[in-house]
Amino acid sequence: MGHIQTETPYFQSNPDVSVPFPVNANFQDPDLTKGSKLDKKALGVRIFNSKDVYIYGAGCYSFFENYDQKCVAENNCQSNMITIDKSSKVQLLGLSTKAAINMVTVAGNSAALDRDNRNNFCAAIAFFEVQGDGSGGAGPQSSTPGTPPSSSETPTPTVQPPQSSTKPYTPPGTPQPSVGTQPSVGTQQPSVKPTTPTTLNPPATPTSQKPTSTTLNTPATTAPFIPGVVPGETPGVVPGFTPGVVPGFTPGVN
Repeated sequence: MGHIQTETPYFQSNPDVSVPFPVNANFQDPDLTKGSKLDKKALGVRIFNSKDVYIYGAGCYSFFENYDQKCVAENNCQSNMITIDKSSKVQLLGLSTKAAINMVTVAGNSAALDRDNRNNFCAAIAFFEVQGDGSGGAGPQSSTPGTPPSSSETPTPTVQPPQSSTKPYTPPGTPQPSVGTQPSVGTQQPSVKPTTPTTLNPPATPTSQKPTSTTLNTPATTAPFIPGVVPGETPGVVPGFTPGVVPGFTPGVN
């Protein structure tokens, strides 16, 4: 896990962890119902029956006692913050806690105290490790951090050239020339006979041909087309009809 943060409930101890759910052994619940009211509070992190646990950066804080912050200045809002039980190969790197009397407990025993690790606002530990089974026999380790599990891939070795100025460096695996294969100085190169030049015949000049004249038939001339005009008719004139005159009727005579 990396860069984790927890804050225990602000309302505790009113009510404490015993409410509303009882301890359920089927889920391997921790029993936090015993002791003082500072013991009956939620945990920031619980590591139980585990192996190869690595936490890189953790901030676990307790800021209240029933919404009152008097305990923050006194750094005693609760008893425990991180518990480790029945676990091995556990590493905590960059751990910060606030107002928890015990920063870390192992198998129920205090392993790191807030008062011993004050660092500005929080209590801080650069590195904390449990190598054993977490039953209390091994206890926390404060030596150089162990090596987390690495990839199964074998790293490619780096080949360093020899420190010699008399012989150039040759990478491993480069085939070496056999002795005596280098030509001696003064060895004449085999003569090359000149090649007889080949005469290329130029391509034949194409014979020019006179273009054949083509007579085009001119289409017959037709009268231009005028929109709305029918050939042979006068627009607006009906044959045999005089505009304004009714046949058999004389205008003005009844």
